[in-house]
Amino acid sequence: MLPIGVQLYSLRDLAQKDFRAVLKKVADIGYKLVEPAGFWDIKPTEFKKILDDLGLGIVSSHSPWARSKGNLGESMEIASILGLDKIVCGYGAPDFQDMDAIKRTAENTNMMQEILAKNGFTLFQHNHDFEFVKLSGQYGLDFLYDAVPADLLATELDTCWVNVAGESPVAYLNKYAGRAPVVHLKDF
Repeated sequence: MLPIGVQLYSLRDLAQKDFRAVLKKVADIGYKLVEPAGFWDIKPTEFKKILDDLGLGIVSSHSPWARSKGNLGESMEIASILGLDKIVCGYGAPDFQDMDAIKRTAENTNMMQEILAKNGFTLFQHNHDFEFVKLSGQYGLDFLYDAVPADLLATELDTCWVNVAGESPVAYLNKYAGRAPVVHLKDF
C-alpha cells in the first residue's frame, strides 16, 4: 500500500487555534505522514521536533516562498530543516491568465529549478482550478508542463481541482504519471 498522509492545510482552521493539538490528533488517528503548508508561529526546527516526537514524517511541504528567485534561499533552508528534497509551490491565477503570463511562469520556473537542482531540490507544482483555463485549445497547466521539462518540474496533482475543471483525475494522472509522485486526494 502506498503511504497516505494528511495535508495540514485542510486542518488550518483548527491549527490556528492549537497547532500542536492538531498534530497530536493526526498522530493519534494513526497517520504517519503530513504535508505542512505553514507552521502557525512555530519555528521549523521546533515543528520538526514535534513531528519526530509524535512519530510523524513529512512527505513534502508547500512553500509559498518558492515563487521567485529572491525567496528560494528561505525555501531551501526550511526544506533542509525538515529533511526534504521536494519544494512544492502553487502559483496564483495571474500566473495563468494568458499565454504571456504562462510563458513568464515557465521561464521563472526553469530559472528557479536550475537553482534548486544545484542544491539537491526538486520543484513541484501544485495545481488549482485556474490552470484549467483553455488558451489556444490547451489548458494552461499543459502549456506549463510542455514548457518546463519533467526532470525540472514535477507535479503534485490535486485531483479535486482536476475534477472541478471537468477533467478525469485518472486520465490526468496517467498523462503525467512519470511526473506525479505525490498526489492530493480530496473528498468533495
